[in-house]
Amino acid sequence: MPYSGDFFKPETLVIRQQYDANASLSNMLTVKGTVIELVFTKPIFWILCSLHYMLWFLKEFHHCRENGVKVESTSTCTSAYKVFHDYPLRLGDIDMLSALVTFFVVFYNGNCYGRYQ
Repeated sequence: MPYSGDFFKPETLVIRQQYDANASLSNMLTVKGTVIELVFTKPIFWILCSLHYMLWFLKEFHHCRENGVKVESTSTCTSAYKVFHDYPLRLGDIDMLSALVTFFVVFYNGNCYGRYQ
């Protein structure tokens, strides 16, 4: 509920961000009071982004070299591209994980709906 107490008193308004219908560009670029502000201030977001970019960089740019020449693989080195290409992620590899995620999402939604009622 956007109002607490008396519905018709504007001083009881508890909404942080006021919406102005005439300032559409300003509304789209407002970050304060939104979920974007909450996400970008969490360290876990930046840790996961860094991990993602490190793995992407290793996949794209790690190549084995033999006598200064880039090769696909040697006896002591296998490029990350070759590993990802030779062992793709199959749908069967993530069956249990997707089942658990589905269960927890449904359970969480049930809890949220129960609190809403």
